Amino acid sequence: MSSEPKLPTLDRVVFFSGQRLTASDLSALERRQRELRWLHNRNLHAWGVASGFGVSGCRGDTAVRIEPGYGTDALGREIFLPEPMKKDVPAVAAETGGEAVFYLVAAYVVDAGQEVVVIFQVRASSPRGGGVPLEQTMAQVCLFEDGKLRRIRNYTSREQALEAVGLSE
Repeated sequence: MSSEPKLPTLDRVVFFSGQRLTASDLSALERRQRELRWLHNRNLHAWGVASGFGVSGCRGDTAVRIEPGYGTDALGREIFLPEPMKKDVPAVAAETGGEAVFYLVAAYVVDAGQEVVVIFQVRASSPRGGGVPLEQTMAQVCLFEDGKLRRIRNYTSREQALEAVGLSE
């Protein structure tokens, strides 16, 4: 049984000599190139971490350090972290009196001009104290100015972060 591949609808962007280009013309070109790159990644490469994304921390720390890295998600979209990042660790272990296991999940970033929306999931469970699982989707809106991170706003859902930058699903 074969399934039909899900291919994006891609309009070819055509320019002519002397044409005055607008931001929407260039955005359409960028959108086409991005969709083609994602199609290539999704069909010719496996998803996951290609390099980097090392995570370090010590017992009792309230945060972990994530090293720069590059990978792709299951849809072929690039996940790129150019500089080290610090992420807070939920206080699950302290509440249960035992050790906890945490999973840090990287996710695709939605570009909203100078602001970038980052969606990620935190998963944790404690082997002692009943093994109660915790799973939470969180989002951040990061403001970049002159190529540097200037501000991070935290949100408890993807929808709230997208709404904060004037986007929706």
